[in-house]
Amino acid sequence: DLRWGVSRTEEAINTCLKEVQRSRYIVILLGDRYGWVPSEIDLKKAVKRAKNDFKYHELDWIMEHVGKSMTHLEIIQGIDRVPEQDRKALVYI
Repeated sequence: DLRWGVSRTEEAINTCLKEVQRSRYIVILLGDRYGWVPSEIDLKKAVKRAKNDFKYHELDWIMEHVGKSMTHLEIIQGIDRVPEQDRKALVYI
């Protein structure tokens, strides 16, 4: 869980996705729990916040994924939004 020490929801969304983007590798361990699903309002706040201070890229894409868990968004960020030649992921289900 990448939300340690983060108090506001939109800040947690930005922090989680920023850390996944910053990482060279992603290891995904999935179980039987879907996890925390941010609200559409929180996603909008995260996109707005990202336009001000996100150093890596815009987060407009997350609005296409309303209703998905934070874990799901992290997987999209770490695999789908990375050029194929740069993908370094291990997925365990």
